[in-house]
Amino acid sequence: MPVTINDIARLANVDKSTVSMTLRNHPNARNLRAETRERIRKIAHELGYQSNASAVSIRTGQVNTIAVVGEFGRERMVMYSANLAGIIQEASRLNFGVKLFSDQDLKQTFTDINANRIRHVISMSVWKEKREETADHVRKLGLELVYIYEHPHDGHPCVTIDNIEAASQAVRHLASLGHRRIALACVPHLFHYIEERHEGYLRGLEQSGLTPDPELIFCSEETETHIRRLLALPVRKRPTAVFAIGDNLAMLTEKTAVRAGLHLPDDLSIFGFGNDPAGKYALSSLSTIEECFEQRGQIAVKLLVEKTCGLSPARPGFYLVPPKLVIRESTAQRNGKKG
Repeated sequence: MPVTINDIARLANVDKSTVSMTLRNHPNARNLRAETRERIRKIAHELGYQSNASAVSIRTGQVNTIAVVGEFGRERMVMYSANLAGIIQEASRLNFGVKLFSDQDLKQTFTDINANRIRHVISMSVWKEKREETADHVRKLGLELVYIYEHPHDGHPCVTIDNIEAASQAVRHLASLGHRRIALACVPHLFHYIEERHEGYLRGLEQSGLTPDPELIFCSEETETHIRRLLALPVRKRPTAVFAIGDNLAMLTEKTAVRAGLHLPDDLSIFGFGNDPAGKYALSSLSTIEECFEQRGQIAVKLLVEKTCGLSPARPGFYLVPPKLVIRESTAQRNGKKG
Protein backbone atom coordinates (compact mmCIF):
# COMPACT_ATOMS: atom_id res chain seq x y z
CA MET A 1 0.00 0.00 0.00
CA PRO A 2 1.48 3.40 -0.99
CA VAL A 3 2.85 5.61 1.79
CA THR A 4 0.82 8.79 2.26
CA ILE A 5 1.47 12.19 3.78
CA ASN A 6 -0.88 11.18 6.62
CA ASP A 7 1.41 8.25 7.47
CA ILE A 8 4.42 10.55 7.67
CA ALA A 9 2.51 13.16 9.69
CA ARG A 10 1.44 10.54 12.25
CA LEU A 11 4.99 9.22 12.77
CA ALA A 12 6.52 12.71 12.83
CA ASN A 13 3.84 13.96 15.26
CA VAL A 14 2.92 16.92 13.04
CA ASP A 15 -0.06 17.81 10.87
CA LYS A 16 -0.16 16.82 7.20
CA SER A 17 0.15 20.43 5.98
CA THR A 18 3.52 20.64 7.74
CA VAL A 19 4.63 17.46 5.98
CA SER A 20 3.39 18.76 2.63
CA MET A 21 5.20 22.09 3.02
CA THR A 22 8.44 20.38 4.00
CA LEU A 23 8.47 17.80 1.24
CA ARG A 24 7.53 20.40 -1.39
CA ASN A 25 10.18 22.80 -0.03
CA HIS A 26 7.50 25.46 0.24
CA PRO A 27 8.87 28.87 1.37
CA ASN A 28 6.75 28.67 4.55
CA ALA A 29 8.64 25.53 5.56
CA ARG A 30 11.55 27.79 6.48
CA ASN A 31 9.51 28.90 9.50
CA LEU A 32 9.66 25.38 10.90
CA ARG A 33 12.46 24.23 13.16
CA ALA A 34 15.31 22.61 11.27
CA GLU A 35 14.95 19.53 13.49
CA THR A 36 11.31 19.18 12.45
CA ARG A 37 12.12 19.39 8.74
CA GLU A 38 14.91 16.84 9.09
CA ARG A 39 12.66 14.45 11.05
CA ILE A 40 9.98 14.63 8.36
CA ARG A 41 12.46 14.04 5.53
CA LYS A 42 14.08 11.15 7.38
CA ILE A 43 10.75 9.43 7.99
CA ALA A 44 9.67 9.99 4.39
CA HIS A 45 12.94 8.47 3.17
CA GLU A 46 12.73 5.48 5.49
CA LEU A 47 9.14 4.78 4.41
CA GLY A 48 10.05 5.09 0.74
CA TYR A 49 7.62 7.95 0.14
CA GLN A 50 7.35 9.03 -3.50
CA SER A 51 5.85 12.43 -4.24
CA ASN A 52 3.95 13.08 -7.43
CA ALA A 53 6.42 15.56 -8.90
CA SER A 54 4.41 16.01 -12.07
CA ALA A 55 1.30 16.97 -10.15
CA VAL A 56 3.22 19.42 -7.98
CA SER A 57 4.77 20.95 -11.08
CA ILE A 58 1.41 21.42 -12.75
CA ARG A 59 -0.10 22.93 -9.61
CA THR A 60 2.75 25.32 -8.76
CA GLY A 61 4.23 26.00 -12.18
CA GLN A 62 7.66 24.97 -10.87
CA VAL A 63 9.79 21.85 -10.74
CA ASN A 64 12.07 20.63 -7.98
CA THR A 65 15.18 20.91 -10.09
CA ILE A 66 18.37 22.94 -9.69
CA ALA A 67 20.06 24.23 -12.83
CA VAL A 68 23.86 24.16 -12.58
CA VAL A 69 25.46 26.46 -15.14
CA GLY A 70 29.14 26.26 -16.00
CA GLU A 71 31.88 25.56 -18.50
CA PHE A 72 31.63 21.77 -18.66
CA GLY A 73 34.69 21.04 -20.75
CA ARG A 74 37.11 18.26 -19.89
CA GLU A 75 39.53 20.48 -17.97
CA ARG A 76 36.85 22.19 -15.88
CA MET A 77 35.09 18.92 -15.02
CA VAL A 78 38.11 17.81 -13.00
CA MET A 79 37.64 20.89 -10.81
CA TYR A 80 33.83 20.74 -10.86
CA SER A 81 33.42 17.08 -9.86
CA ALA A 82 33.62 17.64 -6.09
CA ASN A 83 31.30 20.67 -6.32
CA LEU A 84 28.77 18.56 -8.22
CA ALA A 85 29.04 15.75 -5.67
CA GLY A 86 28.03 18.16 -2.91
CA ILE A 87 25.26 19.70 -4.99
CA ILE A 88 23.79 16.31 -5.88
CA GLN A 89 23.98 15.01 -2.29
CA GLU A 90 22.19 18.01 -0.81
CA ALA A 91 19.68 18.29 -3.66
CA SER A 92 18.78 14.63 -3.19
CA ARG A 93 18.25 15.19 0.53
CA LEU A 94 15.84 18.02 -0.28
CA ASN A 95 14.04 15.96 -2.97
CA PHE A 96 15.47 18.05 -5.82
CA GLY A 97 16.95 16.95 -9.09
CA VAL A 98 19.98 18.51 -10.79
CA LYS A 99 20.36 19.46 -14.44
CA LEU A 100 23.54 20.77 -16.06
CA PHE A 101 23.61 23.65 -18.55
CA SER A 102 26.56 25.09 -20.50
CA ASP A 103 27.53 28.74 -20.06
CA GLN A 104 28.78 28.99 -23.66
CA ASP A 105 25.48 30.44 -24.93
CA LEU A 106 23.75 31.85 -21.87
CA LYS A 107 20.83 33.31 -23.78
CA GLN A 108 19.89 29.85 -25.04
CA THR A 109 20.70 28.27 -21.70
CA PHE A 110 18.26 30.50 -19.82
CA THR A 111 15.65 30.04 -22.52
CA ASP A 112 15.93 26.30 -21.79
CA ILE A 113 15.94 26.80 -18.02
CA ASN A 114 12.79 28.91 -18.22
CA ALA A 115 11.13 26.39 -20.56
CA ASN A 116 11.88 23.66 -18.00
CA ARG A 117 10.20 25.79 -15.28
CA ILE A 118 13.36 25.72 -13.17
CA ARG A 119 13.60 28.50 -10.59
CA HIS A 120 16.85 27.66 -8.77
CA VAL A 121 20.26 28.26 -10.39
CA ILE A 122 23.84 27.64 -9.27
CA SER A 123 26.53 29.33 -11.33
CA MET A 124 29.93 27.66 -11.55
CA SER A 125 31.22 30.15 -14.12
CA VAL A 126 34.55 31.76 -13.27
CA TRP A 127 34.78 34.47 -15.92
CA LYS A 128 33.42 37.89 -14.92
CA GLU A 129 31.48 38.42 -18.16
CA LYS A 130 29.68 35.08 -17.82
CA ARG A 131 28.79 35.76 -14.21
CA GLU A 132 27.40 39.20 -15.02
CA GLU A 133 25.35 37.90 -17.95
CA THR A 134 24.02 35.09 -15.74
CA ALA A 135 22.83 37.65 -13.19
CA ASP A 136 21.10 39.67 -15.95
CA HIS A 137 19.13 36.64 -17.15
CA VAL A 138 18.24 35.62 -13.59
CA ARG A 139 16.95 39.11 -12.81
CA LYS A 140 14.79 39.24 -15.95
CA LEU A 141 13.28 35.81 -15.27
CA GLY A 142 12.89 36.26 -11.51
CA LEU A 143 15.03 33.24 -10.61
CA GLU A 144 17.07 32.39 -7.52
CA LEU A 145 20.86 32.33 -7.97
CA VAL A 146 23.93 31.36 -5.94
CA TYR A 147 27.52 31.50 -7.17
CA ILE A 148 30.14 28.96 -6.13
CA TYR A 149 33.26 30.71 -7.44
CA GLU A 150 34.68 34.24 -7.16
CA HIS A 151 32.48 36.97 -5.59
CA PRO A 152 28.77 37.81 -5.16
CA HIS A 153 27.20 39.86 -7.92
CA ASP A 154 24.02 41.91 -8.28
CA GLY A 155 22.71 40.85 -4.86
CA HIS A 156 23.27 37.13 -5.42
CA PRO A 157 25.46 35.41 -2.81
CA CYS A 158 28.61 33.39 -3.35
CA VAL A 159 29.90 30.35 -1.48
CA THR A 160 33.68 30.11 -1.57
CA ILE A 161 36.69 29.44 0.62
CA ASP A 162 38.36 32.17 2.66
CA ASN A 163 41.33 32.51 0.31
CA ILE A 164 43.03 35.28 2.27
CA GLU A 165 42.94 33.40 5.56
CA ALA A 166 43.94 30.14 3.87
CA ALA A 167 47.06 31.65 2.28
CA SER A 168 47.91 33.45 5.49
CA GLN A 169 47.71 30.19 7.46
CA ALA A 170 49.99 28.44 4.96
CA VAL A 171 52.63 31.16 5.23
CA ARG A 172 52.35 31.24 9.04
CA HIS A 173 52.87 27.48 9.07
CA LEU A 174 56.06 27.84 7.04
CA ALA A 175 57.24 30.63 9.32
CA SER A 176 56.53 28.46 12.38
CA LEU A 177 58.95 25.90 10.94
CA GLY A 178 61.70 28.48 11.01
CA HIS A 179 61.54 29.78 7.43
CA ARG A 180 62.27 33.46 6.99
CA ARG A 181 62.74 33.69 3.21
CA ILE A 182 59.38 32.52 1.89
CA ALA A 183 58.76 33.04 -1.82
CA LEU A 184 55.42 33.42 -3.61
CA ALA A 185 54.70 31.53 -6.83
CA CYS A 186 51.73 33.34 -8.37
CA VAL A 187 50.15 33.94 -11.78
CA PRO A 188 48.66 37.08 -13.39
CA HIS A 189 45.70 38.38 -11.38
CA LEU A 190 42.86 37.49 -13.73
CA PHE A 191 40.49 36.39 -10.96
CA HIS A 192 39.57 37.50 -7.46
CA TYR A 193 40.86 34.30 -5.87
CA ILE A 194 44.38 34.97 -7.21
CA GLU A 195 44.39 38.48 -5.75
CA GLU A 196 43.11 37.13 -2.44
CA ARG A 197 45.77 34.42 -2.18
CA HIS A 198 48.46 36.98 -2.98
CA GLU A 199 47.04 39.25 -0.28
CA GLY A 200 46.94 36.32 2.15
CA TYR A 201 50.61 35.62 1.49
CA LEU A 202 51.50 39.21 2.38
CA ARG A 203 49.28 39.09 5.45
CA GLY A 204 50.87 35.84 6.60
CA LEU A 205 54.32 37.41 6.34
CA GLU A 206 53.18 40.44 8.31
CA GLN A 207 51.58 38.28 11.02
CA SER A 208 54.83 36.33 11.29
CA GLY A 209 56.92 39.48 11.65
CA LEU A 210 58.49 39.10 8.20
CA THR A 211 59.04 41.76 5.55
CA PRO A 212 58.12 40.96 1.92
CA ASP A 213 61.08 40.74 -0.43
CA PRO A 214 60.04 41.74 -3.98
CA GLU A 215 62.85 39.56 -5.33
CA LEU A 216 61.06 36.48 -3.90
CA ILE A 217 57.66 37.27 -5.45
CA PHE A 218 56.49 36.62 -9.00
CA CYS A 219 53.10 36.70 -10.71
CA SER A 220 53.73 35.12 -14.09
CA GLU A 221 52.80 32.19 -16.29
CA GLU A 222 56.53 31.46 -16.64
CA THR A 223 56.71 29.56 -13.35
CA GLU A 224 59.67 27.35 -14.20
CA THR A 225 61.77 30.31 -15.39
CA HIS A 226 61.13 32.26 -12.20
CA ILE A 227 61.75 29.28 -9.92
CA ARG A 228 65.10 28.72 -11.63
CA ARG A 229 65.87 32.41 -11.07
CA LEU A 230 65.02 32.15 -7.38
CA LEU A 231 67.12 29.04 -6.88
CA ALA A 232 70.08 30.67 -8.61
CA LEU A 233 70.21 33.43 -6.00
CA PRO A 234 73.10 33.42 -3.51
CA VAL A 235 72.45 31.06 -0.60
CA ARG A 236 71.81 33.92 1.84
CA LYS A 237 69.15 35.39 -0.47
CA ARG A 238 67.67 32.17 -1.84
CA PRO A 239 64.23 31.18 -0.52
CA THR A 240 64.06 28.26 1.88
CA ALA A 241 60.30 27.86 1.27
CA VAL A 242 57.77 28.61 -1.45
CA PHE A 243 54.04 29.20 -1.15
CA ALA A 244 52.32 28.48 -4.46
CA ILE A 245 48.76 29.68 -5.10
CA GLY A 246 47.87 26.35 -6.76
CA ASP A 247 49.00 22.74 -6.45
CA ASN A 248 50.00 22.66 -10.12
CA LEU A 249 52.47 25.49 -9.48
CA ALA A 250 53.72 23.76 -6.34
CA MET A 251 54.39 20.48 -8.15
CA LEU A 252 56.16 22.31 -10.97
CA THR A 253 58.27 24.05 -8.32
CA GLU A 254 59.20 20.66 -6.86
CA LYS A 255 60.27 19.32 -10.25
CA THR A 256 62.32 22.42 -11.03
CA ALA A 257 64.02 22.31 -7.62
CA VAL A 258 64.98 18.65 -7.98
CA ARG A 259 66.40 19.31 -11.44
CA ALA A 260 68.49 22.06 -9.88
CA GLY A 261 69.97 19.50 -7.48
CA LEU A 262 68.04 20.44 -4.33
CA HIS A 263 66.77 17.89 -1.80
CA LEU A 264 63.12 18.15 -0.80
CA PRO A 265 62.02 19.26 1.69
CA ASP A 266 65.32 19.87 3.52
CA ASP A 267 66.65 22.40 1.00
CA LEU A 268 63.27 23.82 0.01
CA SER A 269 59.85 23.49 1.65
CA ILE A 270 56.85 23.88 -0.67
CA PHE A 271 53.21 24.61 0.19
CA GLY A 272 50.43 24.37 -2.41
CA PHE A 273 46.74 25.21 -2.59
CA GLY A 274 43.80 23.04 -3.69
CA ASN A 275 44.51 19.52 -2.40
CA ASP A 276 44.76 18.08 -5.90
CA PRO A 277 44.69 14.25 -5.56
CA ALA A 278 47.95 14.13 -7.54
CA GLY A 279 49.63 16.04 -4.72
CA LYS A 280 49.79 12.89 -2.60
CA TYR A 281 52.06 11.36 -5.22
CA ALA A 282 54.25 14.38 -5.94
CA LEU A 283 58.04 14.10 -5.64
CA SER A 284 57.56 15.10 -2.02
CA SER A 285 53.90 14.59 -1.05
CA LEU A 286 52.42 18.05 -1.06
CA SER A 287 51.36 20.11 1.93
CA THR A 288 48.34 22.03 0.70
CA ILE A 289 44.98 23.61 1.49
CA GLU A 290 41.68 21.78 1.09
CA GLU A 291 39.24 23.96 -0.87
CA CYS A 292 36.14 22.17 0.49
CA PHE A 293 34.46 21.97 -2.93
CA GLU A 294 31.94 19.32 -1.84
CA GLN A 295 30.94 21.31 1.24
CA ARG A 296 30.57 24.45 -0.88
CA GLY A 297 28.18 22.63 -3.21
CA GLN A 298 26.06 21.51 -0.26
CA ILE A 299 25.94 25.01 1.21
CA ALA A 300 24.95 26.53 -2.15
CA VAL A 301 21.93 24.20 -2.39
CA LYS A 302 20.87 24.98 1.18
CA LEU A 303 21.04 28.70 0.47
CA LEU A 304 18.96 28.31 -2.68
CA VAL A 305 16.26 26.10 -1.27
CA GLU A 306 16.16 26.76 2.48
CA LYS A 307 17.64 30.30 2.53
CA THR A 308 19.86 29.26 5.41
CA CYS A 309 22.98 27.14 5.61
CA GLY A 310 24.39 27.32 9.13
CA LEU A 311 27.18 29.62 7.94
CA SER A 312 27.01 33.35 8.63
CA PRO A 313 28.17 35.64 5.82
CA ALA A 314 31.57 37.21 6.49
CA ARG A 315 30.18 40.32 4.80
CA PRO A 316 27.04 40.79 2.67
CA GLY A 317 26.79 37.95 0.16
CA PHE A 318 30.10 36.28 1.11
CA TYR A 319 29.70 32.80 2.59
CA LEU A 320 33.29 31.81 3.33
CA VAL A 321 34.12 28.21 4.22
CA PRO A 322 37.02 28.05 6.72
CA PRO A 323 40.20 26.64 5.15
CA LYS A 324 41.70 23.30 6.13
CA LEU A 325 45.46 22.82 6.01
CA VAL A 326 46.71 19.42 4.87
CA ILE A 327 50.27 18.90 6.14
CA ARG A 328 52.38 16.33 4.31
CA GLU A 329 56.07 15.74 3.57
CA SER A 330 56.84 18.79 1.41
CA THR A 331 57.28 21.10 4.41
CA ALA A 332 60.06 20.70 6.98
CA GLN A 333 61.74 22.51 9.84
CA ARG A 334 64.46 24.88 8.67
CA ASN A 335 67.02 22.62 10.36
CA GLY A 336 65.85 19.70 8.22
CA LYS A 337 63.43 18.09 10.70
CA LYS A 338 60.11 17.37 9.04
CA GLY A 339 57.04 19.19 10.29
